[in-house]
Amino acid sequence: AVRRNDGVALTGKSQGTYIAEIAESPPGWWEDFDRAWLAYEVHDWAGALDCFARVRRSDGQEDGPSRVLAARCRRFLEQGVPADWTGTWVMQDK
Repeated sequence: AVRRNDGVALTGKSQGTYIAEIAESPPGWWEDFDRAWLAYEVHDWAGALDCFARVRRSDGQEDGPSRVLAARCRRFLEQGVPADWTGTWVMQDK
């Protein structure tokens, strides 16, 4: 199974690429992440934030990609989304 974690572009680049995680037997909590990702894709920032905030790995720890995407949702809720945003996060630092 493949979990798409993000779409990013390096500093100075406009073309992005997707980051994914592969697992032979995906953990059950990936379903929670998938629900959050679906909300994120349709710009339902509040719904995505709620879902990402609830994602916990099987060991009870916070999931790194969920933490990053939740922070991004908070930012979009507070500051809005750039009009030209394509869904790819452009890295500001190397």
